[in-house]
Amino acid sequence: MIVPDIGVGVAYLPRNAPGVLVEDDWDAFGQRATKSGTARFDGVEVDTEYLVFRGGQGPQLLAAAQAAGNQLLMAALELGAAEGILDRLKDFDATLPRFLNSWSVKVATAAASFGTAGRLVTAAVQEGSEGSDQTVSRVVRAHAAVNLAKAATYQLSTSIAEEYLAGGFADLDEPAVDRLWRNARVHTLHDSVTQRIRDVGALVLSGEFTTAGGQLQEISGFGESIELGV
Repeated sequence: MIVPDIGVGVAYLPRNAPGVLVEDDWDAFGQRATKSGTARFDGVEVDTEYLVFRGGQGPQLLAAAQAAGNQLLMAALELGAAEGILDRLKDFDATLPRFLNSWSVKVATAAASFGTAGRLVTAAVQEGSEGSDQTVSRVVRAHAAVNLAKAATYQLSTSIAEEYLAGGFADLDEPAVDRLWRNARVHTLHDSVTQRIRDVGALVLSGEFTTAGGQLQEISGFGESIELGV
């Protein structure tokens, strides 16, 4: 939340606080660490001890920079799933050097894109906190880099597993690649990677960038100087 003259803040609430209702309507599909069900708030009072604020001259831009960081966590999940699948296959079946080498290169490339996005998000959050004149440019760069990292990572884990499972080991309990594939596939359904690819392309070609919320930002000449680590 954004409070005028104070900054960007986060309110932490106990799940059983009066007025808070968390409905158990989320189908986790066997995933124990996911929870995206409906939460309802009715006349909830928040004590000041549960409020955390970050100051700065540009709270809106800081919030946008932090949102890019939140989205980067999604790419981290997919990158980790891809790395996990490769590790299991290396340990289980060492007879596929060409398969493993090819996918290892793709995973390493995606990891490099992820690292670039992480550095740009860190810079955007830092400048958002300080109210720098370059914050708008930094935030747009961060979001674009995150979109590129998500596009690179979201297809990896599912593609590796699908290609491998098409072979003779598809019906084996080990190396449990099917479970990693299922987790990655369900997670990727939360996001439209196709739209994110379009956003990055529009930014590079025309200097225009549409955020996930639909807000269009135009930066003169930005498409000519953008560096996304590809």
